[in-house]
Amino acid sequence: MFILLLLLLFVHHPRSQEYIWDDALLVGLNPWKEDPTQLFWLWKSSLWARIPGEYSLQWYRPLMSTHILLDELVFGDWIAAKQTLSLLWFGTLLVLLRKWLHINRMASPFQTFWICLLVILHPFGLELTQFISARNDSMMLVFSIGAGIVLALPATRSRRIGLLLLTFGA
Repeated sequence: MFILLLLLLFVHHPRSQEYIWDDALLVGLNPWKEDPTQLFWLWKSSLWARIPGEYSLQWYRPLMSTHILLDELVFGDWIAAKQTLSLLWFGTLLVLLRKWLHINRMASPFQTFWICLLVILHPFGLELTQFISARNDSMMLVFSIGAGIVLALPATRSRRIGLLLLTFGA
């Protein structure tokens, strides 16, 4: 796993000095990203609400909206830090994918290595780490695979609570 994480850092380290594609609208021109008093409004609104020229009645993603708000409060316009946070979500996805494949005995360690390598090298993975606006896809996969891992555990009350929280996140 250490080799895979090093490769992940080499291939996916933050490259952009400016907001790209959807990031320019969703993060760069976002009118609510700097106002922490908007937190409750974010949890009842669309991800694209109040973004100029966007259809605002779709894409309900309250965790992603909260991430955008917290990113701005913590990092300001430091794009590399925001991309690094996306990279951490993607790295967590790889660790959980490896664990899920192991728990469910779906692949040998050798096969698991190659599956994780494919995920790292596939162009879709670059989108998840380089576009801040695509972080919600990594977050959904982390919570979904995490729910799969919790489901594989013996049935207990803490397992049910963990499953509820992970399903909520996904």
